[in-house]
Amino acid sequence: MLEMSTNLPVKIEVVESEKLLNKSYPNFNHVVAKGMVEIADTHVVKCCPKSETQYKDKGEHMRLEGKAKMLRIIISEDDRWEGEPLHEAIIKTGHDRYSGSQGV
Repeated sequence: MLEMSTNLPVKIEVVESEKLLNKSYPNFNHVVAKGMVEIADTHVVKCCPKSETQYKDKGEHMRLEGKAKMLRIIISEDDRWEGEPLHEAIIKTGHDRYSGSQGV
């Protein structure tokens, strides 16, 4: 019988305007020492907030449509940064730099 690995890959994707992603990328880059980090061009066809008022006054990046950039980070489930799981550190870094991203 096959056993499931306890060291699974974790993929984190952030879709944002090029301006905001370029501003935030160095913060992600210093946290990720292992794995893969990719930035790719993408095109947002539709972005639907959970509610009309949820993102009110959050800024222009919440109305993201058209040309955008995708930051994709693939790491290992057991990777750590400063004693905490790396995926949690990446999420915190994203929230600290700009809350309200399109997807994490």
